[in-house]
Amino acid sequence: MSFSLQQIKFTGPLALAMAALPFSMPACHIALIVFGMVWIMYGRWKEKWNGIRTNPIVLVFIFFFLLHLVGIIYSEDQQAAWFTIEKTISLFVLPLLLVSIKLDQGDVRALLHLFLITCLAATIICWGAALHKAYLASPTFNFDSYTSTSFYSFHAGTSRLWMFVSYIELASGIGMHPAFLSLYLIFCIVLLIHYYSDTFTTFPLVKKTILLAILFYLVIFVLFLSSRIMIIALLAISIYGLYRFLKSAPRLIFRVSLFSFIFLFCGLVYVNPVSRYRSYQEMATTWPYLNPGLQTQSTTIRASLWWLSIQSVPRINLLLGVGPGDVEHLISETGKSANVTNVLGTNDPHNQYLQTLLGLGIVGLCSLLVCFAWPAWVAHQTGNHLYVAFIFLFAILCLTETAMGIQKGIVFYSLFGSLILFQYKPVAAISLNPATA
Repeated sequence: MSFSLQQIKFTGPLALAMAALPFSMPACHIALIVFGMVWIMYGRWKEKWNGIRTNPIVLVFIFFFLLHLVGIIYSEDQQAAWFTIEKTISLFVLPLLLVSIKLDQGDVRALLHLFLITCLAATIICWGAALHKAYLASPTFNFDSYTSTSFYSFHAGTSRLWMFVSYIELASGIGMHPAFLSLYLIFCIVLLIHYYSDTFTTFPLVKKTILLAILFYLVIFVLFLSSRIMIIALLAISIYGLYRFLKSAPRLIFRVSLFSFIFLFCGLVYVNPVSRYRSYQEMATTWPYLNPGLQTQSTTIRASLWWLSIQSVPRINLLLGVGPGDVEHLISETGKSANVTNVLGTNDPHNQYLQTLLGLGIVGLCSLLVCFAWPAWVAHQTGNHLYVAFIFLFAILCLTETAMGIQKGIVFYSLFGSLILFQYKPVAAISLNPATA
């Protein structure tokens, strides 16, 4: 990436934001504020307007944000509603900024590779912190007392080292939730597949070995993070990657490789007692998941929160919802009337789709689905498969996490989604017309 005026103005702040994203949200926000200030001082408003006008798909993100803004009017908890606006403002700002400028394709590639390098560095820090805490025999916080009892009933003689190099403890080295760190790392796998699968056969042996080692390392790390939904996403992305790398190979080789990989994948899940417990032992022993009373296991807690969210739907304005600031209050009230609580004391629905439905009604849920589906369809039509994979990852995470209610989620979605959609392969106005796509 050559040092140009454009790099100093736009790519520099974006690079700082991406490098800070896994480590420090305040630093990431500062970098994005600098990016916004540069955008304002850059001028050239006619060019910016042309960028917005020729990419009207940006309006779906703006509309979704404006729905949150309107929702403040009928939210009873004004403080929580405004806090939601504070968290989602990047969904308005970043698409608008990135659609209206033009970055060099080499800079876009370099930015994505910088994020890959940053995430690799983050995993090394996580390993170091985990092993250091294991050496000090620090207390572990993977499970509460209820879950620990259940876990050790299956793995009474297991080494405590597994607890430090798995799940929450492993991700705590950089202060991230395992599901969101898994999201970042699987996205890095997608980047490697996207950029190197087509030319892999032309690489020298050393380069092939390094690339495969990085991919295998990232897969292992995600498996050790033990996020159930992201393990499913990882398996899907890995099979897709295997197809991309072996698409010119004979069908028999692909089938043997696929079978071998799935066997190895399941074996790695089984080897780690924490991932083994979370992947199937906990789910098998907590069935049925919907019993009244205090919920103590992660499976029953999530199932109860989803159930309470669904039970809360008749209590809202179906069209506009209860307001973005009142969702957790609503679920709490429903939980009290149904005698369903949990040891975490949380009323977060842990599902972005249910969160949006309750807060913003059918209008909001449809807007969210359009934010995912329409750009993905356009990206598919224009050959931007990187964006399709990106949306797949984020949309599947939204099944078990309120991903847009956390800065590590909403900024990731807004920043990388806008960069890939509007800069990697910019959406042409003609591509928005199904008749001409």
